[in-house]
Amino acid sequence: MRDIAIGVEPLGTLWTNAIRMTVIPLVIALVITGVTGAADLRYIGRLGLRALPAFVILLITSGLFALLLAPVALDRLSIPEAVATS
Repeated sequence: MRDIAIGVEPLGTLWTNAIRMTVIPLVIALVITGVTGAADLRYIGRLGLRALPAFVILLITSGLFALLLAPVALDRLSIPEAVATS
């Protein structure tokens, strides 16, 4: 089973890199198009002022969620000793 995983690993790496090569330029182009397409610069400033607190709140919330959930999830995880030592 391990040999299969090692054999398929390059395919997974290629897939991940292909998604990155596709998604990142699309997101950047969308952001640039949205900013340059806005007629009112004050609107962009207000949008940024609203987006920043929302981002910080989501970041803190997800961090607290992970802080509470990670110990419970890791306690239930069992790693065979043969895997841990290799």
